[in-house]
Amino acid sequence: MLIICNGNFKSGSTWLHFIISEILRIKGINIFDTKEKYTNNVNSPTSIIESKLNKFLKNEDYKTNYYLTKSHYLSKKTFNMKTDNNIKFFFIDREINDVIVSHFHHFKIRSKLKLSFQTYFFFIGKLKAYEVLNLRKLYSIFSNEKNSFLYSDLINNFEGSVNKISKHLDLGDFDNSQLKVLKKLTSIENMREKINNGELRYYSQTDSKKRKELLRFGKSGNWKNYFTKKNEKTVDNILSDKASIILKINYYIFFTLRRKIFKVE
Repeated sequence: MLIICNGNFKSGSTWLHFIISEILRIKGINIFDTKEKYTNNVNSPTSIIESKLNKFLKNEDYKTNYYLTKSHYLSKKTFNMKTDNNIKFFFIDREINDVIVSHFHHFKIRSKLKLSFQTYFFFIGKLKAYEVLNLRKLYSIFSNEKNSFLYSDLINNFEGSVNKISKHLDLGDFDNSQLKVLKKLTSIENMREKINNGELRYYSQTDSKKRKELLRFGKSGNWKNYFTKKNEKTVDNILSDKASIILKINYYIFFTLRRKIFKVE
């Protein structure tokens, strides 16, 4: 089985990926290593980049073995492809304002730039909001009630979310004692400690001293400490498909074209 943990940017796909990996471990299922030729970073949980997905499906025995990859797939071709019951997509999304704030901190840590949230929002945050909207439309092709989650689901109904994940994997429910163990193992605090100790390889392209900072505190609603009323209105307009032509052009240049030129996956 190929399990694709796909999510909107900064919406909890790392957390969801870790939860799925622990579910498989507790169920006694071995996750097979993916060959290096399918990734551009062997230290990343993205073991299959999008441009190599079809080659993987053609050449590897995913119907017998279990494979797991974390992704932010962006191509319509990917979500228009034919799938079978041995390919399991998982989608996760998050309140868009929290996504923008999370990306603000991610960008500051990765870029090492000292900038205010309002400066970030003016130049980047609006573009990120437009990207979230586009990905929601794209992912709606494959997403459904069985394979879709909200970040708040993992926070407010962890037990129900785990059993929902397990059912989609055809693995059945967990009992209360297993759920208790799993919740402790996959807590943000525990993940942060494991990343700090080098036991988890998430955010491998970030300086090792800064990686744990990219997992912040696992809460919803923090955007209220950053957004102005004007920020809220701007995002609301974007979500209502009222993004300006200038914003769309800037998004194409700084996001879409940049990824194409530098082959970012």
